[in-house]
Amino acid sequence: MAERADDRGEAPARALRLQPTRGPVPHRPGSERHVTGYWSADSAGWTPPPVLDSFLAREGPVVSIGFGSITGAALRAGISAIVVPFRADQPFWGGRVAALGVGPTPIPRRQLTSERVVAALSETLADARTRFRAADFGVRIRA
Repeated sequence: MAERADDRGEAPARALRLQPTRGPVPHRPGSERHVTGYWSADSAGWTPPPVLDSFLAREGPVVSIGFGSITGAALRAGISAIVVPFRADQPFWGGRVAALGVGPTPIPRRQLTSERVVAALSETLADARTRFRAADFGVRIRA
């Protein structure tokens, strides 16, 4: 596979320009991957597309694999998150969601069933405290 020019240096440099407080850290020695932490959309001058705003405005729990970006966007919007982590930092974000009380315990990929997702959705929708904590957390993130 041909290497893109952006893969070697421009992406980390762009990451530092967007969020200078988070320096790229090698995933492992010799790795081409970098972990840059969560980027605030405000610091990048980025505006979400209308379809994403519309989706998040529905205020239902967001179900995702737990990328920091979508988890952060949901929590910034004050919406609960249900995380089904697959790899990398996704288990971390799922654990943070549960620890903060803004979503249920993550559903490990190997235990993923439609019944478990329905149960997590039902639990989250029925628990006013979880929804309140998510809304309050969103206010604090946006402050």
